[in-house]
Amino acid sequence: MTDAILVLNGGSSSLKFAVFEGRDDLPLVLRGSVSSLGQHPRLRVVPAGGAPEIDRSLSDGPIDIDKAFAAVAALLADRDLLRSIGKVGHRIVHGGRDFTEAAQLDRSALEALSRLEPLAPIHQKINLEIVALAASRCRRPSRPDASTRRFMRCGRGWPRSMAFHEG
Repeated sequence: MTDAILVLNGGSSSLKFAVFEGRDDLPLVLRGSVSSLGQHPRLRVVPAGGAPEIDRSLSDGPIDIDKAFAAVAALLADRDLLRSIGKVGHRIVHGGRDFTEAAQLDRSALEALSRLEPLAPIHQKINLEIVALAASRCRRPSRPDASTRRFMRCGRGWPRSMAFHEG
């Protein structure tokens, strides 16, 4: 499988994720969550196609969103999915008036979304942390020009933001 799509949805106490095949019908490969980040975090995964579910403890104490994302990335790597991710979709809690539909996340978009942090101080910050964490797992274009240098590239696709609130 190539050009899979990873969708991430971070909250104050969880990180939900799903992987879809990058075809028109977007078949689900797996979905899951890291829940109870501030207490006793658990990784739960439901693969498509009848494969066994995963439900295991990640720690006896709290973990942060970085460690939750690392657990997801490790799971994807163990299943040989991480390198097939071609696009990353992010749920961003607040897009203000400027982001009411999917948008490419270039530097200026990320700066604009960061300025909206007072509207959703906990979730917006976490959502943008997850964007940065996902981008850190992605490679930059080998020969960036002036336009592509401003974007974070993941495989052959651009990370996207999914609008949640309007206005």
